[in-house]
Amino acid sequence: MTGRHASARRIRLVVIFLVLLAGFGIGLFLTLSGTLTVLLTDRYVASVEKNLSSLRDFELSIHGIPFQLDIPVHVTGYDDGGNIKKLYGRFNPDVEPGESGDRIEREYYYDRGKLLYVYERVNPVFPIGEKGAEESRFYFKDSQMVAWLFGPTKEKKPRDTDFQWQEADVLETSKDLLTAAAPRLSWVKREPIPLAQFVPGKDFYYNCEAGENGTFLPNGRLQSSVAANVEDNNRVGSWRLDGENLILAGSIISDDVYSDFTFEEKEGKIIAYVNPACGVVVGPDFKTIDGFLKTRSYAFSE
Repeated sequence: MTGRHASARRIRLVVIFLVLLAGFGIGLFLTLSGTLTVLLTDRYVASVEKNLSSLRDFELSIHGIPFQLDIPVHVTGYDDGGNIKKLYGRFNPDVEPGESGDRIEREYYYDRGKLLYVYERVNPVFPIGEKGAEESRFYFKDSQMVAWLFGPTKEKKPRDTDFQWQEADVLETSKDLLTAAAPRLSWVKREPIPLAQFVPGKDFYYNCEAGENGTFLPNGRLQSSVAANVEDNNRVGSWRLDGENLILAGSIISDDVYSDFTFEEKEGKIIAYVNPACGVVVGPDFKTIDGFLKTRSYAFSE
């Protein structure tokens, strides 16, 4: 064996040794391929978390996911130009102590549409102190689960019927979440437009309490469905701008100062919003606003 070949062989052995050593804490009995997948995936997940603030975030309510017994799911998504990086799902989030079911949190991580990793935290609804939360980490490669690490010690779960059931559950639920998120991704985040240029003549919807809709009329007049004053059979309040702050007045429910608008665009239609769950959404017409708001919820047909 030549010196060059011997040196290359020694380098490969050192790399293998270091990989096995690094994987000691996640189970010595993972295959070398599985250990490499875990280590590389952990690095990718850390990178996504580090850059999370630079991604567009959105909220989504989902109902009727078949594999989850139709329990409600609330999702926070993070995408980069329509490329989903992370989905944080809260399953059965509103269940109270004494009621049936567990509160389950799952964080799904993707790379170019492929599921790589899921962190799961199951919060049993029991009296405090009777049973604590359980953690699982699921690692995937080519649509197959290569490792299931359980608990704080990252105990390696064997590839048995429970492993197969968990694999099917996580993959099917991931598929359903991506399906539900697809309409929301049709709206793409864009650069802000000065409010003085964007707001006049636009319609708005206030998505809180009983709801409110109206139009930003010229000369600071605000036609509103719930304004306190009535002029010519129309309820009218007022609006004005202070820099990039939108100030509404004369309304029964939406009087406030709104700032830090997010702008999104779909097929040439642009909307601007401040917290669409409970805030002002401004758009070219009510149909566009309604279409945007409908992408925030998804129901699977029976």
